[in-house]
Amino acid sequence: MFTVAAVAGVDITAFVAVLAAAGFAIGLALQGSLSNFAAGIIIVLFRPYKVGDWIEVDGKFGQVEEVEIFNTVIVTPGNKTLVIPNGKVVENVVTNYSKKGHIRLELTIAIPYSESFPKLRQIILQELFQIEAILKDPEPEVGIESFDSHSSNWPSALHPAGKITGR
Repeated sequence: MFTVAAVAGVDITAFVAVLAAAGFAIGLALQGSLSNFAAGIIIVLFRPYKVGDWIEVDGKFGQVEEVEIFNTVIVTPGNKTLVIPNGKVVENVVTNYSKKGHIRLELTIAIPYSESFPKLRQIILQELFQIEAILKDPEPEVGIESFDSHSSNWPSALHPAGKITGR
C-alpha cells in the first residue's frame, strides 16, 4: 500500500511518522503489561512457588491462591487478598516458606550482659528439647545475633514438627 502510494507520487513521510509515533505510544502504554506477562511466563516455567505455598514478596506475606499470567494472588493470615503484579515478583526476592516442608521459627530474646551465654544457651536448648513439637533433626540453634546498649539479642531458631499445610 505504501509502495503504491509512493509510486503514484503521494508523499507518505508524514503518514509514516504518525504511524511510528502511534506505535511508540502504544509500546510505552503496554510496557507494564508486557513486563508482567513476561514475568508470568518466567514464574510458570521456573516455578519458584506454586498454589498453596506460603511466600513473602516485597514485604507481603501470604498463601498463594492463584498464579495468573499477569498477577499472583496471595491471601494473608488475616484473610486479605493481595494481587501482586508478576513484574514485581520477578524484580524482588521471593521467600518461599513451604519449599522445604518445614518452617524454622525464629525468636529473638534480649538477655542482659550479666547473664552467662553458655549457661543460658544450655537451659534454652534443654527446654526446647522437652517440647514434643520441636524437631530434633535439624536441631534448634541458639546464638547471639546482635548487641545493644543493655543486652545481647539471641535468635532461637527451631523447627516445629509436621508439614506445612493450608490455611
